[in-house]
Amino acid sequence: MGKGDKKSRKGKITMGSYGVSRPRKKTKAVASTTPKAPKAVKEKKEAAPKKAKSCQKGDQDVFLHFYANFLYLSIFIDFIKEKNN
Repeated sequence: MGKGDKKSRKGKITMGSYGVSRPRKKTKAVASTTPKAPKAVKEKKEAAPKKAKSCQKGDQDVFLHFYANFLYLSIFIDFIKEKNN
């Protein structure tokens, strides 16, 4: 298990060989010498106008509650006006 062992990493380094215990390093891609075409600049899209929030179930309930109270009060006020005349 030293420099003379062909199957160990140290032995492979000494012998200058490669294998499972000493894999070769992957080579990096070499940059090409031909210039690349410049990328097209994308134009920014205008932001679309924001849509109004849709009413939630709770919002509709609150609206109906206030509307019902408004109708009730308007009828009550009309009744009082007629009674005073």
